[in-house]
Amino acid sequence: MIAKSYSTEFTNDTKKALNVYELDGSILVVLAPGQSFEVKSRNSETLYSRWSAVVWKADGSVSLIARTDFREPERGRWVLRMLNQDGQPAEFRQCGEEQICLPRGIPVLVSVPLTDQLVKFKELTICRKRIMVKANEPGYAAFRWIVRDEKTPRPDSELKALAKILDDLGKK
Repeated sequence: MIAKSYSTEFTNDTKKALNVYELDGSILVVLAPGQSFEVKSRNSETLYSRWSAVVWKADGSVSLIARTDFREPERGRWVLRMLNQDGQPAEFRQCGEEQICLPRGIPVLVSVPLTDQLVKFKELTICRKRIMVKANEPGYAAFRWIVRDEKTPRPDSELKALAKILDDLGKK
């Protein structure tokens, strides 16, 4: 049987060189401004296998073109979607024993161990938020921007199922 191959075209439409990161934080390729580069993977679990093209645009956004024939690999029941929307070019988060690299603009799906605190969430998004802080002058409001993790909890039905599984494991 011939192994399936996943070809992804990277394009840098920005005015500066950029690093294309792998899940472990290593740099897959450095793209010069205006450069395109094609990678092929034989594993559907690689970071870019879901996309036929990834374009870093001049406005700072990332355009992802989904692979039409892609089938998500089995990741188990407790999958977390993580997205570095507004953080550094590469942010890192711990999930179980693994340090996961989250390149800005690229959604990452990971299996979460039952014992990890992140198992309670279905999504984690690194985003900029405007918060109010104490103003130096009375009668005024002051604001500043922070980057933080926004977590979306799983539905109640999933949380109840998770609690039962954890309770059953604790009784063994």
